[in-house]
Amino acid sequence: MVKYQELKIRKSRLGKTVYATRLLSDKPVRILTTYTAIAYERLDNVAYKFYGDPKYWYVIARANNLSNGVFHAPPGITLIIPEL
Repeated sequence: MVKYQELKIRKSRLGKTVYATRLLSDKPVRILTTYTAIAYERLDNVAYKFYGDPKYWYVIARANNLSNGVFHAPPGITLIIPEL
């Protein structure tokens, strides 16, 4: 499963290429449960609560369309927690 796609954005003032990272979706989501996040709760901590492993934070981000480099949950959002 590929998690990321790098998009070439522009050249910096120093001539370096600047990239943005986007999470990719590759399959339909089956919902395990939902969870209301506290203000700016990190998605890796949420993944640890539900999956026992923080490395699955990107699964939660993808299921909730938080794919623009977001690592913190917006305040008060109800997150979809998909099955792995």
